[in-house]
Amino acid sequence: MKPDQPVFLDTSIQVERILGAKQKQVEIEHHLATSGYQFVTSHYVFMEFQRSVISDHVHVHNQIRKYKDWEETANQLRSGTRTHRPRSLVRSMQIFTRTLVVSQMQREIALSLLKIQIERNLAKRFWRYVNPIPDLVHCDLVAKGSSRGVNGEFITADSCRKATAACNLPHFLAQQQPQLYTIANYLATCPQCIKGQMRVEHFLSAAINNPQDILGQTACWPLGDMIIALQVPTGARLWTLDADLAAFTSALGMTLYEPDYN
Repeated sequence: MKPDQPVFLDTSIQVERILGAKQKQVEIEHHLATSGYQFVTSHYVFMEFQRSVISDHVHVHNQIRKYKDWEETANQLRSGTRTHRPRSLVRSMQIFTRTLVVSQMQREIALSLLKIQIERNLAKRFWRYVNPIPDLVHCDLVAKGSSRGVNGEFITADSCRKATAACNLPHFLAQQQPQLYTIANYLATCPQCIKGQMRVEHFLSAAINNPQDILGQTACWPLGDMIIALQVPTGARLWTLDADLAAFTSALGMTLYEPDYN
């Protein structure tokens, strides 16, 4: 692999940079800084990072702010809306625990630390050593980002309704019709090669027949791995920890990136 050949980071790598085991965070960050490769990603990947990692930081901040007692805060985090979203619940508890340790259980320091993460550090760390590719989707959520309400709580754009979505995803998918057929044919010959494959194939069919139907999180997000794979620049390798995304790269004839941390 040539040093000037781009390496595309997917969402799983960006999440690992922030919430992975400490040693893994260090390895990834050092590799990005010193390997000499050109690392890139997309604003759509940032959207997934925003509606997961940033949104979970916002959730923890708002719960700490709302409840004065640490035990009550923990109970609310474990029993609230995140219980229906297992991965978000795990991330939220991880963020909460890390904040407790770093702040030495001082509530105002904890809130200040989370505020800095939400307003600046998380996005800064996402783009450190990584360049954006041209944004062909223009996701509404990225434009809205995070903001602070008059009551001191943060609000993050982490949901998208079909009726109000105004991104360029339908146009992007319309330009990718040959690749969509390639993916559809691959999945037809490889049953159960990704999670929720029947649902993905349903929305993939919709994307082929009428891309406008893919607007909104109900259809867009299940196709997220496919949309990311379609954004990988020609000749680039994909760096991912996501087995489903690896399947889409196989369908499209792309190559995965295997870092050498030595």
